[in-house]
Amino acid sequence: MRAVTGSTWGANKKTLLITYRTLIRSIIDYVSIAYNSAPETTKNRLDVIQHEALRITCGAFCSTAASAMQVDTGEPTRNTCKILKVKSTDGHPAKSV
Repeated sequence: MRAVTGSTWGANKKTLLITYRTLIRSIIDYVSIAYNSAPETTKNRLDVIQHEALRITCGAFCSTAASAMQVDTGEPTRNTCKILKVKSTDGHPAKSV
């Protein structure tokens, strides 16, 4: 994502958000169920990747809170995506939980 951004040239925020959702977010959503039993340090790695991608998308400083960027871009948290995926899948074993 950093390769297609620049301060005076490059992709705009909408294009970067589509790139993020296509390349990064799809993988995070796909493995979210498997990472449920992983240690918290492993889950934090996904949060760091998401935070960095959203920071590049928003053009924000390193000190910007992840929650602020999620609100700005409309991206849900890792846990919210997992819950939505389970609830929307008919016959999912964890749907009743």
